[in-house]
Amino acid sequence: MADPPDLLLVNQTVGPLFADVVAAAARRGPVTLMAAGMLPPSLPPLRLLRGPAYRRTSVPLRLLTWAGFSLWLAWRLWHDGRRGGRRATAGPLLVVSNPPLAPLLAPLARRPYSLLLYDLYPQVLAGLGPGPRLALAPLIAIWQRLNRRVVGGAERVITLSAPMAEALRPCFASEAAWARTVRVVPPWGAPLPPPPPGAVAAFRQRHAADGALLLIYAGNLGFSHPLEPLLEALPLLPAPGARLLLVGQGGRRPQLQRRLGRRGLLRQVVFLETLPPEGLAVALAAADLAVVALAEGLAAASLPSKTFTALAAGCPLLAIAPPASPLVALVEHHGCGLTAPPGPEAARPLAAALAALAADPDQRRRLAQGARRAALDHTPARAEDLIDQWLS
Repeated sequence: MADPPDLLLVNQTVGPLFADVVAAAARRGPVTLMAAGMLPPSLPPLRLLRGPAYRRTSVPLRLLTWAGFSLWLAWRLWHDGRRGGRRATAGPLLVVSNPPLAPLLAPLARRPYSLLLYDLYPQVLAGLGPGPRLALAPLIAIWQRLNRRVVGGAERVITLSAPMAEALRPCFASEAAWARTVRVVPPWGAPLPPPPPGAVAAFRQRHAADGALLLIYAGNLGFSHPLEPLLEALPLLPAPGARLLLVGQGGRRPQLQRRLGRRGLLRQVVFLETLPPEGLAVALAAADLAVVALAEGLAAASLPSKTFTALAAGCPLLAIAPPASPLVALVEHHGCGLTAPPGPEAARPLAAALAALAADPDQRRRLAQGARRAALDHTPARAEDLIDQWLS
């Protein structure tokens, strides 16, 4: 009997959540993975096709490495597709929206394909503001036309929330086709190693020894993550105030460092390099709030995975996001944090909410309990659901 064909998965970066997806797929059959960069050691045995790695330290480098992987992927899919499915990798194909152009390349494989859309493009470009959006209008129009063909031609489209699924309706010729194809599988929290004894207290002593509220933003410091309401709120807080840790890289990091330095806020806002899982576990266990930010216009286009990593660590959220976003709905449903809109008018109300939280340890405990409850609804078991939806 011939061996079953490989399940082919495409994702430029493989973090802990996608590692769960790969592991769930490997329980159904042999896996080929097209990816790049450092891979989690927890991955099961598989066939790896390694492309150009993703770099996020600056916007030009980010775009360049996205383009490099997209070109490599286009060649790989076209080359294998020309062989008419005779290779072992000619099984089901799942393409993730990372890099953003990857879903548009799926038809080059000349086989049935499915899409896993973590972010909806070109809708995410709305987060860049009206000026860049106007400049990119021709690209957005072309991208939307291509989406109608590529997304509408997929066997299965999996995305993260009901509003994201609704936003995909125009890609389908009928309501029945949309309902038959699109599925919602919310993200889950990446389990982090338990912090060593004493590490959490030492972390708070280092960053909030004066009793300040400790906030952490861990992830890409990009242009679609508006931290301005929080940065404007920090100077308004009464002593001892709050300390914000910005952990990671991204196109906005140099700009933020210069801006905060001019305003004398580098004591209240501390920049840290990207933390390994064990360091992130300590930081989230020590923090009072984990910050997640989404620009106006992204309510139905994204649901950051860092949300669920924080919840899995029992850390409540500060969600700076449009009121209609799934992110705000999640926080309000579970009572697991504070919310604020992304506009500049949110600074004073946010400062008042943070000051009240700092003065109320019972509220901090209630929010932490809400975070733990929310985490129970978003476990790695969802990776099995995702593979079931893909292969059904």
